Amino acid sequence: MSRDCDMLVMLDTIEHLMDPSAVIKKASEVLKPGGGLYVPTGNIDSLFAKVCGKKWRLMTPPLHIYFYSPETITKLLNKHGFTVLKISHDGKYYNLGSVFQYVAGVSKNKLPQIPVKINLRDVMTVVARYDG
Repeated sequence: MSRDCDMLVMLDTIEHLMDPSAVIKKASEVLKPGGGLYVPTGNIDSLFAKVCGKKWRLMTPPLHIYFYSPETITKLLNKHGFTVLKISHDGKYYNLGSVFQYVAGVSKNKLPQIPVKINLRDVMTVVARYDG
C-alpha cells in the first residue's frame, strides 16, 4: 500500500459509515506519517444534543448511523495511530428568519434576511495527525 496522501478530508461523512473504524484504518494506510485528517461531525455530548434527545436535529437514523463525542472520536482515531490536535466548535451562520421559522413557526418571508452566527456546540471539527 502506497502512502501518497498528506491530508484527508471527511466532510460530514463519518456518521454515515457502516464501518467507520475500517475507513479510519484505511485512512491510516494511505496517509504519510505526519499527514492530517479533518473530520467535522456531530457532537452528541453537547448540551443542545442532550436537551433535544431524540429530537436533536442530527438524530436522523438510518441516515446518521454513529454519533460521536469528543471522547469517542478521539478513542477511534487513537486506535488507528492518529493524534487529535484540535477539536473545535465553530458554529454556523443562519438566516434570522429561518431561525424564527424553526423555533416559533413565524414565516421567514415576514422577516428580514439577516445572517446570525449561532453556536450550539453540537457540531465539532476534529483535526488529527497520523503518527503511525
